[in-house]
Amino acid sequence: MEQKVHPLAMFPNRNPNLLADKGSDVLTEFGGVYLAKNNVEKAFDVFVDGVLGGLEGLCITRKFPPKVRSKYGLEKTPIVWLTTEKLKGQVTVNSLQDLSILIRDFLENTRRSIVFLDGAEYLITNYGFESFIRFLQLNRSRFEQKESILVVPIVEEAMDAKHVRLMERETIHLMVE
Repeated sequence: MEQKVHPLAMFPNRNPNLLADKGSDVLTEFGGVYLAKNNVEKAFDVFVDGVLGGLEGLCITRKFPPKVRSKYGLEKTPIVWLTTEKLKGQVTVNSLQDLSILIRDFLENTRRSIVFLDGAEYLITNYGFESFIRFLQLNRSRFEQKESILVVPIVEEAMDAKHVRLMERETIHLMVE
């Protein structure tokens, strides 16, 4: 049975206006991977709310980092660009192994943090679903141990239904529709 969660209760110091007026739901527990289906922007808002609420954050995204930083006001939050491009002044990552090491190192130095992974479809396209689900399974264990949160948005229609079901099995549903 799919576990559904309401996304903001864990952030007592959050900006009450950031998500309340958008009708977004709330994360309720630390130590898990949250799957947000079909609304990347609201999932991003949940991440930003966590960061602005005092959690240390790491943003991994397919979007150009300076635009993300400007749009969401993430001045101190590390933003990693998920791309094959190398660009001076930007941290980029392009392999599941490098991404896994990046996340492991971040979690080693934080407790009760939040990570946003925007680009599941990109990773699946480039490395295959089996490699991606193993990556997700490994990181689920890491996030549970470190009492941290990983938010993974997906566009459900862009994926095979079987793959979505397997991802649901490894995650908690984040209601952001």
